[in-house]
Amino acid sequence: MSSRNRLFRLTLILLAAVLMASAGVNILRGFAQMTEDGWTAPINLSRSGSTLDPVAVVDSNGRNHVIWKDEFADWVYTSGDDTGWSNPVAADYIFKDQVPRLYPDAAGGIQVLWLDEEGALYQGWSRADGFGSPATWAGTQLVGAAAASYDMAYDSRGVLHLAYVRNLDTVEFPPEFTIASLLTTAHPGQIR
Repeated sequence: MSSRNRLFRLTLILLAAVLMASAGVNILRGFAQMTEDGWTAPINLSRSGSTLDPVAVVDSNGRNHVIWKDEFADWVYTSGDDTGWSNPVAADYIFKDQVPRLYPDAAGGIQVLWLDEEGALYQGWSRADGFGSPATWAGTQLVGAAAASYDMAYDSRGVLHLAYVRNLDTVEFPPEFTIASLLTTAHPGQIR
């Protein structure tokens, strides 16, 4: 095959890829704006243009809780549902610069997990109605001193399970050996 034919085919392939990609973006943009049996219209929760790292969770009562980093107020919290949203308020969360993961639990609370800058895995718990006020939290605890990654999931009974990979550098656990630990929440706010 001549170089001219290869160049022509490559040009056609690139053109087709660009057309498909731009059509896909337009299709997705259209779906995001759908209101009938699809996405609802976007709501500006932050009322600001300086937000980063949004994290959302829906509690066991169906209420949405959203936090995000704000350039001026650090962490900001709001909650709401189909009937409306609360005004955003600054919240002094313990995870500071770390972006947490939020999980609802069957006890009406919100489990919060985050890794600190040194890889320690922490967990906090709050009743859903007090999540925006960190002073009302039931507390926080260190779950693992050397976690590389983690995830949490429910089982069919509504019990949360935490799996995480530890990357310890000891005689018993050399750095090339990692462990996945499964922990359950037997009581609200307490990982065992």
